[in-house]
Amino acid sequence: MRKVGALVLMLLITFPSRGSAASADPSLMPELDRAPARVPSPARSRERTLPPEAPPAEELAPSSTASRRRGEDPSPPRRSVLRLRTRAWLTSGSIDTRYCAQVPPDQVTPAGMEVFEGETEERGAKGIMLVHSMELAPLKWLSFEGQFGEDKAKGRYNDGIWVHAPDTDLLTYFPTGGTWVKPDHVDDVGYGADVSARRDWAAATVYLRIVDAHIAEVDELEVRHALDIALGVERYRQNSRLTNLERTLSVGKRYPVAPLGAVAGLDSAYLAQWRGPHIGLREEFFAPYGFSFDGTVLWSPFMEYRGDGYDNLSAGPGGLRSEAPNFIDRAHGTAVHIQVGGGWAWRNIRLEAGYQRLYFYSRTGMRRYYAFDGSSTDYQLEFATAELGGAYLGASLRF
Repeated sequence: MRKVGALVLMLLITFPSRGSAASADPSLMPELDRAPARVPSPARSRERTLPPEAPPAEELAPSSTASRRRGEDPSPPRRSVLRLRTRAWLTSGSIDTRYCAQVPPDQVTPAGMEVFEGETEERGAKGIMLVHSMELAPLKWLSFEGQFGEDKAKGRYNDGIWVHAPDTDLLTYFPTGGTWVKPDHVDDVGYGADVSARRDWAAATVYLRIVDAHIAEVDELEVRHALDIALGVERYRQNSRLTNLERTLSVGKRYPVAPLGAVAGLDSAYLAQWRGPHIGLREEFFAPYGFSFDGTVLWSPFMEYRGDGYDNLSAGPGGLRSEAPNFIDRAHGTAVHIQVGGGWAWRNIRLEAGYQRLYFYSRTGMRRYYAFDGSSTDYQLEFATAELGGAYLGASLRF
């Protein structure tokens, strides 16, 4: 038995088992044993098979607030493509003119003085002008606006015929012996009448948006503003009919004394028109909860003034021609247009209120009278002015 055990032990030492030999010598391992297939871990397998996680809604549709938190420049809100607006404008205004002519030096004393006679006319009226407008914005930085308003108004006409001698404290008119003390635009005759006026205002403007920016944030709601450059043209007209004339003043120094009160037969007219280009700025301020504010300033140094008048009491032989106009005013001047307002929007509707004013002022021009015999006489038109202003209430639709 001892011999048999020794023999078995020698065989085991001399011929080891296949498994043991393979473990001891890697070169003897089969190819499959040396490069076993790698089984993916459960975590990596889920990472490959599951779809990627959807980004937050804020990244899919970034808001201005979220963009600012990431340090990005937020894009402005969508601008309205079309805006329709109607306003009831409570207007008060006047068309005023003043012309003058020199009094012959031999009719006044002290001798050698420059003395002027002139007339100042004021045609005031009040009414409610309905102004309709449409603004179309085909691009974010460009829009076109057209406005038109008209009304029928009532008012009062005041006419003063005066004497002006700026270089003297005492002036005497020889034909009547009348004497003035400090005659600087001192009225000698005054008139009043009723005015029935038809007024209209039209404007066409192109707006170029140069700023549309974020200002601040209130409860995570934006405060923004936009600034536009305005380029356009405008026209303002007032056609006045004068009736019910009465004499309010008669001093008798240059003209004979006449009784005060009604003067029969007045039915005259005066059409005043301003037109020309304008430039300016428009600012819009957008606050939270639907509130917004806006302001516009327009200016023009190239306005043209035309006034066509008909005086029926002066028409006829020895006076002015019978056909209209029998006197005209011509001048060039300046215009300023100011509008400020605010409103509240709910969906596409915006309710608004504010103040708007037009002001026109001419430089020195010319007044021409057409006589019945076909001749004409020119005088210096010292100025012509027009004003139209007041508060407004309105509403607009935006799409």
